[in-house]
Amino acid sequence: MGKKFTAALTIVAALVLFAGALQDVFAAEKTVRLRVPGCTCGDTEVMVRTTLQQSTGVKSVKTNPVLGAYEVVFDDTKTDYDQLKRALQQAGYPPVGKPEYLN
Repeated sequence: MGKKFTAALTIVAALVLFAGALQDVFAAEKTVRLRVPGCTCGDTEVMVRTTLQQSTGVKSVKTNPVLGAYEVVFDDTKTDYDQLKRALQQAGYPPVGKPEYLN
């Protein structure tokens, strides 16, 4: 039983490591445009940007003041639109409308 158990454990460990490596291979960057009303002053813009940047999986945030929108690049294996939306709602800056995926 000792050798068979060790062999089985080795195979399971190898599969777990392989699955973790595959996650990085299949991870995709997504870019979504979120519209947040009332972002007309610099303080609000900074708060919204900071909230998004602190969210797990977010790689970058660009502000588009003309549209009142934020373009967020994120790793879709670590976060999604719903999590970003919840973070903004909890911070007091709920996005409006539907998300616009740019890729």
